Amino acid sequence: MVKFLVENGASVNQQDNEGWTPLHAVASCGYLNIAEYLLRHGANVAAVNSEGEVPSDLAEEAAMKDLLLEQVKKQGVDLDLARKEEEQQMLQDARQWLNSGKLEDIKQPRSGATALHVAAAKGYSEVMRLLIQAGFNLNVQDNDGWTPLHAAAHWGVKEACTILAEALCDMDIRNKLGQTPFDVADEGLVEHLEMLQKKQNVLRSEKETRNKLIEADMNGKLQSGLFKNKEKILYEEDTLKSREPGEENKESSSSSSEEEEEAEEDEASESDAEKEAERKKESFANHSGHEPRISVTEQISPPEHNSFTASPARKVSELGIDVESNCAFHCCFKAVGCTGE
Repeated sequence: MVKFLVENGASVNQQDNEGWTPLHAVASCGYLNIAEYLLRHGANVAAVNSEGEVPSDLAEEAAMKDLLLEQVKKQGVDLDLARKEEEQQMLQDARQWLNSGKLEDIKQPRSGATALHVAAAKGYSEVMRLLIQAGFNLNVQDNDGWTPLHAAAHWGVKEACTILAEALCDMDIRNKLGQTPFDVADEGLVEHLEMLQKKQNVLRSEKETRNKLIEADMNGKLQSGLFKNKEKILYEEDTLKSREPGEENKESSSSSSEEEEEAEEDEASESDAEKEAERKKESFANHSGHEPRISVTEQISPPEHNSFTASPARKVSELGIDVESNCAFHCCFKAVGCTGE
């Protein structure tokens, strides 16, 4: 039958839900001839099952163990490294998903198991923490309805159960057969699961209380911010109102000041005009007081016989000057011996 399956394309390294390969099975059962056939067709002596076991770890008969260890030596395989190889690869993938913020895990086609199922079943604690931190669904179910906690409980991985419970996974989810993680758990782990459930209830209560406090604090800050904004708006409105009368007074004062300046300029202009008029009058008076005397003096010739002729008088009269009222002329007449007659 094994030969028929292999010849028709069956994989000699196909793993079941528990990570067992055909070589794991024949090593456990002691079928030496089938083991030899599988090895000839490329069976992996370093394949690791869900419990971290290679085929030689399951061999109970000496002949089977010797056959497998001989192949290990022949192929130069490091079994310790092989046991950690899968974990190291999963660590690398988990870090990449965490850094990129994008989960790219693909479920196993046959079982529907995810990376978290595998890590929980095999106790890859660091891988689990990274996957949870990256946002992996704690309650994801495989094709049989098993969650990572079902797998960890079934294989008795105590630390994996603790990590999942403290991350607040659902411990009461049932698989397709209606079983909870408690129902499929290893007998030695049931008490630990019960303790974790009590602890989880306390953690959930604390988280709810913390969330309420945070929400209340946020609401308080929001309301405080609204009140502050309202007070600010009112203050700005009052400030604007108080500034308006002052600005009106400033405008009124400015207008009055401008009017006063214009009045002063007008008065200054009038004063300048008056002064200019006075200067013109004085200039005219000075002109009319001096130039005629020069003209008269030039026209009056000194008397030869101490007598005054009518000719100069006529000339003076022709100039339109009042001889009797002008002292300057009186002096001139006296100077030449005129009696005023």
